[in-house]
Amino acid sequence: MQQIETARGHVMVVDDDEFFLESVSTNLSDAGYRTDSFLGGVEAIRYLSGGQGPDLVLLDWKMPGIRLSHQRSISATAAECS
Repeated sequence: MQQIETARGHVMVVDDDEFFLESVSTNLSDAGYRTDSFLGGVEAIRYLSGGQGPDLVLLDWKMPGIRLSHQRSISATAAECS
């Protein structure tokens, strides 16, 4: 019998708090979502520029070193990939 993998959706989690990032990602994975986690906005932008588009981005708005332009870039690039 062939097992078919079914994910509820693809969620990208971006946060500078490693414990929070891991906790949220684990809970989402346990609930059936496919997750990609990033400790910073620059890594998230690089990932998105490769054409992978999540269904949802959970983004920490108050990360050190992240400007509004980075946040807008992540949002815009994710929308383009979808």
